[in-house]
This record gives sequence, structure tokens and C-alpha cells, in this order.
Amino acid sequence: MNGEEMNTIDVLYIKYYRELYNYSFSLFDYKQQYLQDAEDCVQETFEKAVKHKRYVTNHPTPLLCLKKMCYNITVTRRRNMKNRNRILGYPEPLELHYDACDPKDIIMDWILRQENRETKEKLMQALTENEKDTYRAYYENDMTIREMDFDGASGTCELENCTVGEMDIDTASGDITIIGSLDTLDCDAASASVYAVLSNTPSRLDMDSMSGDLDITLPEDAGFSLSMDAMSKDFTTDFDTTLKNGNYVCGNGACRINIDCLSGDVT
Repeated sequence: MNGEEMNTIDVLYIKYYRELYNYSFSLFDYKQQYLQDAEDCVQETFEKAVKHKRYVTNHPTPLLCLKKMCYNITVTRRRNMKNRNRILGYPEPLELHYDACDPKDIIMDWILRQENRETKEKLMQALTENEKDTYRAYYENDMTIREMDFDGASGTCELENCTVGEMDIDTASGDITIIGSLDTLDCDAASASVYAVLSNTPSRLDMDSMSGDLDITLPEDAGFSLSMDAMSKDFTTDFDTTLKNGNYVCGNGACRINIDCLSGDVT
């Protein structure tokens, strides 16, 4: 089976439906009354994927591409639901304003405490391999990281549902995938691409590379200023931007995005 056959929409649906459903449901804050809405959002995601089949199936990380679509569709549905209730004069349910303490947050706090490190290591040794895989999937993909350095000759870096403060990447080649939130990014590489679906607006994103792409999804109210210094470059966006002093500016321009490379695309 070649790469194109492996990434047909039918195959991607079977492979990623459950993960996308859980992702959409999480954007509804896991409220039971939105189970059907989450399912509808995933169905709409794959309907959109069919319309843009070539883009999705040829994307280096199809799951990230689908999550970007799912995020936009889910957020739009939530906003439309609130607007509809406000227009009709319906009061918002109390549960929309209620944030119960998540037991997972309590466990994460215990895991990250330095004084519990030895106990954690002993517990890990007592787990079976399947239990260790379950632990890593459930906890290590949802962490808060103040500073992160990725330094290597080549390789990929994938972070899912993580909150990262400062991220510094120094590598010859490799792709970086981030799903969560990020404050600053410094990427220095011979050849590297960054794919990100962010729930926040970063303060700064810098890329210095011989070649590389920046494919990023930002919140709908994000403001940014993009500067590109590249011999070969292409910039596409769903945001309304204006060209000011050679920079693409959206909104208040709060997020500074600087791209310095011989060739690279920004989406």
C-alpha cells in the first residue's frame, strides 16, 4: 500500500474518528449534553476533508490537518450556540460557568512535584508494559512545561495537549508538531517544519532555517504581525490581514512571527 492509499479519507476516518471525537468533546468541556454536537462536528470535519481530499491526504501529518478542521468547526458551533441562545433570550445553563476540579489535575500536580520523583519511579517499575503505555498516553501527553529545549541532528518532536512556555529548537532536520498552547518559539534548523494547533495567541514565533514551513492554527480573535525574509515564500491565511511596511498584520499584531529562510511557506 503506497502513501496515498494509506491516507485515503476512508482509512483516516477509521483510524482517527475516535481521537477526533474525544478532541471535539473536550472542546465542549466534556459536558454530556454536547455528546451529539461533538459527533456532528467530527462528521462535518470529514465532510470538509472529502472536499479538500488532495490537501488532507498529501499533508505530512494528516491527523494534525484534521484536528485543525475539527477545532475550527467545533469552536464555530459553540459560538453559534451561544449567539442563538442570546438572540432567543434563553439563559445559559449553569454548568457552562461551573468548573469542577478534575481528578486528573490533582494527579498531574502530584506527578510534577520533585519530592515525589522517587515514589513515581518505584510505581512505574511495578507497572506492566501495557499499564505504562496507558500512563504515558493519559498523563504525559497533557503537561505544563515552562521551558523546553529540543537539540538533535534529526528527529521529530510531537506534543499533544501540552502547555509550553518557552520552546527552543536546534536541529539539522525534523518536524515539530504542537497541539495545545505555546508562548514563544525559537527554531534554528537546516531544514525543519512546524505544525501547530494552538488554543492561545503566542507572544513570539521565530524560525531561522534553510528550508521549512510554518503551518499554524490560532484562535479566531488572534492578532499577529508576520515578517518573512525568504527567497522563495508563500503566505496563505483565513485571517483578514493588511500589508504594513512589508509585514502582514492582523488585528492588534500582538504575536510577532519572524521567518528567515531560503524557502518556506506560512499557512
